[in-house]
Amino acid sequence: MKNLSMSTRNVSLLSLPILIAFNTLSIGSAKAIALVNPSFEVNRVSDLGALTFTPTPATTSGRIQPNPFTLAPSNFVIVTEDNINGNWRTNATDRGIEVWNNGFAGGASPVSAAAGNGDQFVELNATQATALFQDLPLGASVGSTQLFFSFLHRARAASVGATALNAVRLRIFNNDPLGTNTTLLDRVFATRLVDNSPLTNNGWARYTSDDFAPFFAPSGSAGRVVRYQFEAVTLTNGNADIFSTTGATPTRTFNATNITTSNSGNLSFGNFLDAANLSDDPAAVGVPFDFEANVGMGILGALFFGRKAFKSWKNKKEKSN
Repeated sequence: MKNLSMSTRNVSLLSLPILIAFNTLSIGSAKAIALVNPSFEVNRVSDLGALTFTPTPATTSGRIQPNPFTLAPSNFVIVTEDNINGNWRTNATDRGIEVWNNGFAGGASPVSAAAGNGDQFVELNATQATALFQDLPLGASVGSTQLFFSFLHRARAASVGATALNAVRLRIFNNDPLGTNTTLLDRVFATRLVDNSPLTNNGWARYTSDDFAPFFAPSGSAGRVVRYQFEAVTLTNGNADIFSTTGATPTRTFNATNITTSNSGNLSFGNFLDAANLSDDPAAVGVPFDFEANVGMGILGALFFGRKAFKSWKNKKEKSN
């Protein structure tokens, strides 16, 4: 039969580009595991402020800031972690997480969320120098899983017209209940706010995994969990992987040196966080799919399916003879 007289070479040439593209792109589109409540919008400040105040926040759920609504406007509240959706957690002894709404000044000019990111965000270190984190269950996998992240960070000036420089450390690691934690990524980001200048993006800087080499969670059982963790840090002539300014003419410097933050005496003042997401799907965090990191897997898939296609063609040819 004439339509079966195709050579092995032609089968390979025709199928390989299509199969590489199909298998490679499917890696980025088929997965959809991401954090819950990445922008801290689910639990409204007004609702959280109505919670019962408790003087023993370490053992009781509720509001731990005694009188958040005595300030005007009433745009922030500190509550215990179990009141925040998405299993956002802190290692603070009082379990406090501080949520802000647009318009609260807190000693400086009013702070607003970045455009297009709702109207709520959190301030790291509600009452103590601690870490804020969420765990992402990945499920079982026989291969490694590429992860993608993005988040918004903003500094906070102590007074109107001041310049502020805050830094945050992002750690992503396997959270193994047996105690074997593998660090996947550990970076420091510094953001400078010039409070009396026109602010780009309301003073927020966006950081993503697209700025770094791809990183992967190793294969494992159904209990695989990756922790996405933020800590406010003090830098004194220190280094930052990325240093951003958010004034009228923002700049970005990679591998910046000699950075000194302005919150050296009070880490709880500043370091705002918003839209903090981690996923195995780049679309979920708004970053491009890394073709090069996955093309190898696509090629393997192409070879596998190409071999099956060739076997099918061969069998049909033998039957037709």
